[in-house]
Amino acid sequence: MRVVYSDHVARRFAIASMVWGALGLAAGLLLALELALALDLPPLLAFGRLRPIHAGLVVFALIGNLVFAGMYHSSQRLLGVAVPFRRVAAGHFWLWQLAAAAAVVTVALGHSQGKELAEPEWPVGHKSVRVMPGADSQHGTAYGKNWATRSGTNLMLLSCHLKIG
Repeated sequence: MRVVYSDHVARRFAIASMVWGALGLAAGLLLALELALALDLPPLLAFGRLRPIHAGLVVFALIGNLVFAGMYHSSQRLLGVAVPFRRVAAGHFWLWQLAAAAAVVTVALGHSQGKELAEPEWPVGHKSVRVMPGADSQHGTAYGKNWATRSGTNLMLLSCHLKIG
């Protein structure tokens, strides 16, 4: 029996990662030009404000989307089944984009936890962790997000396994 894989969500995550990556690249290019040419930019585009935005765009939005694209693409092939709950997967995609956008916007407005990579304020950080399936919102740090991504992958594999049996 031939399995028809559902790559819609994986494709959406991959395309979204390219869009977020282009935005991160643009922010990084502006940062490099600002340093190289000693540009006098408005306060919203100052180095101290733009660097955390660039880091958030690249680490949170770009890499997060790539992780989920790989998860949705490879788990189906490893288990030999299609995504069992397409609407849940589509909701995961849109909630992740909303969380990434909220994180970038709030950091751009100056609302962060004041840490090195300017993690978003706790409501946004905890909501973004909640978007990851199987996540625990008590861990709003990078460790918690990493743990939540792994548990989300395990939840995806388990739901595919239950669909098989």
